[in-house]
Amino acid sequence: MKLAASPVLLMGCLFLGLPLGGLRHPLLWTAFAAFIWVLASVPSERDAALSDGEAFKPWLPWLAWALLSLLVCDQPWRGLFAFSRWLTLLVFFSLAAGAWRERDSRAWLAGLAAVAAVLGLATLVVPGTFHPRTGLIPPYYNYTVFVEAAFAAAALAAVGHRDGPRGWKAWALAAVGVFCVAMMVLARSRGGLVAVAAAAAFWAWRRGLRRPLLWGGLALALAAALAPPRAISFLLKLDLSAWFTRPDIWKAALSVTADHPLAGEGLGNFEAGFLRHNFPKHWASNFGFSADHAHSEILEIAAETGWVGLALFAWGLWASLRRNGRLGSSWTREAGLCAAAAMAVQCVFDNMLHLPALGMLFFTSLACAGAKDDAPGEAPAAARAGSAFLGRGLCVAGLILALTAWLPRWLVERHVSEARRTRDPVRRLEALGRAVRIFPAEAALREDLASALLAALPPQPGRALAELERARRLSPTNAVTLLRRAEVLLGLSGGADRAGSPAVASLLNRAVELEPNFLTARLLRAELWARAGERESAVRELGEVERRRASLQDEYLFTHYDRMIAACDPARLSAVRLLAARPEGAGPARGRRRR
Repeated sequence: MKLAASPVLLMGCLFLGLPLGGLRHPLLWTAFAAFIWVLASVPSERDAALSDGEAFKPWLPWLAWALLSLLVCDQPWRGLFAFSRWLTLLVFFSLAAGAWRERDSRAWLAGLAAVAAVLGLATLVVPGTFHPRTGLIPPYYNYTVFVEAAFAAAALAAVGHRDGPRGWKAWALAAVGVFCVAMMVLARSRGGLVAVAAAAAFWAWRRGLRRPLLWGGLALALAAALAPPRAISFLLKLDLSAWFTRPDIWKAALSVTADHPLAGEGLGNFEAGFLRHNFPKHWASNFGFSADHAHSEILEIAAETGWVGLALFAWGLWASLRRNGRLGSSWTREAGLCAAAAMAVQCVFDNMLHLPALGMLFFTSLACAGAKDDAPGEAPAAARAGSAFLGRGLCVAGLILALTAWLPRWLVERHVSEARRTRDPVRRLEALGRAVRIFPAEAALREDLASALLAALPPQPGRALAELERARRLSPTNAVTLLRRAEVLLGLSGGADRAGSPAVASLLNRAVELEPNFLTARLLRAELWARAGERESAVRELGEVERRRASLQDEYLFTHYDRMIAACDPARLSAVRLLAARPEGAGPARGRRRR
C-alpha cells in the first residue's frame, strides 16, 4: 500500500498538539503517534492524495544510521523514545507532502494564525511554570516564540506576495503577525527576533529586493547604534547574563561529539555525554547544572548520531527542499518556505523539534513549500502491486514502537520509586539493580545503587566502591560522588587508622577543588586534620566553612545537588570545633552517608 492521509486530520494533529504543551507528555504523544501510524496504514479515497513515499526516501539513510548508532551506544533503551519520535515525525512529513495541495496550505496558514494568537495571548494570562511568558507550552517561552516566529515569517511572505491575500484577510494576517512580534519583544526572545529578521531577509532576497534589503540592514544597524542603552540591555537580556550558558553547552556538545565522532552518543543520550564535559558556573555550586539537550538541533544531532549522522540529516533536509523547489512559486509556497526558514534559524540556536508538535509544525511548513496546485479533477494515483514503499508491515512495526517506546523510562522511574518507598534493603537493592540494567550509563542510578549496597544486610562496601567509581567515570565533576567514596574508604579502614590516607585526602581535596562551597567535604577534611594533630589546618578550614556558610545564606539553591553542596550539619560542625580545640585529636573519623 501507499502512504495516504487527509490533510484535515494531519492539521488536526498539529493544531491540537500545540496548545497541549506541544505534546511533551509521553502518553499524550503516544496517542497522537499511534493515530499518525494508523493514518499511514489506511488508504485514502481523496483525489490525488496518495503518495509513494518520495518525501520519506531521502530520510531513510539518516534513520538507518540513527538506529545503528542507538544499537551500539551504551544505553539503547534510553533512546528508543527519541528514535520513535523522529520516525513518526518523518512519516507524518511524508503523509503531508503526499496529500498537501494549495488549498490545504491556505487552511494551514489560517489555522496557524489562530493557534499563534491563542498561544501569544496565553503568555499574558497563564503564569509561567518556570520562566515568565511560557503560556501553554512550558517550561520555557522559547517554544511559544517558535510558533510565533513561524507565523510572523509566513504572514510576511503571504501579504508581501503579489498574488497573496487581499482585503480583510491581508489585514488579519498582518495584525496577527505584528502581535506575534510584539509578544516576542515582551518575552525578550533574541532567537525569535533574529529568526524573523533572517526570514524577512530571505524573503526579500528571493523577491529580488536586494537594494531595499541593503538599506533595511543599514537602518537596523543605525537604530541599534542610536538606541538607548536600557533598550539594548532589555532586548539582549544583559541583566540575566549570568544565566546565559548556551555557548558553554555548545562547547560541551562539540566535546561529546569528539568522544564518538562516527556514531555519536546515541539518540536521547545527550545528557549522559554532557555530564562528562560539564562546565563550572560559579553559582552556589560549580557543577550543579545539567543539560539534556544541546540547545542547538545541529549540535545535538552531531552529538547523538555523529558527524556522519549530521551529514545524512542535512542531506535529507536538502533533498526535501530540492524536491519542493521544482515547483513554481506561489504565495502559499513562499509562506511555507519562509516559515521553515524562521524555524530553521531558531533550531541553530536552540532545541525545538524534541517537542513533537513543534516538529510537526516544521515539517508541515516544508509540505506547504512543496504543495502541488489545486486539481480537483485529478484522479488518484494507482498503487503499483509489490512496489509499495511503506507497506503494512512497516506501519504495524512503527505503531508497535510508538505504543511501547515510553516503557523503558517508565520502568526505570517505577523501579526507583519502589526503591525509595520500601524499607526492605533486599527489595531496594533488587529494584535499583533492575533500573541500572535498563539505563546502565546513568550516574545518579549508580550512586543510588551504591547507597543501597551500603545499606544491605550485610553491607557490601566493595561493590559500593565499584559502583561509585563507575558513577565517577560517568560524571567526573560530581563532587558528592567523591565524598561518598572517601566516606566508604574511611569506614573500611576504621577511620583513625587511615586519617592520613593519601587516597582519602586526594578524594576530599578533589571534591573541594571542584566545589569550593562543599561544606560537608570541608568539615570532613577539617576533622581528619584535627585527628591527625594538624590543628592549625583544621582551624583554618573551619573558618573557611563558617565564611562560606554565611555567604551561601543569600544564594538560591536551584538543584538538589546545590542543596547537598551547601548543606552543613550544625551538630557535626560543633563536634569538629571541639575536636580541633583539643591539644590532640583522637577517635575515628565519622563520615555521613548521603542520598
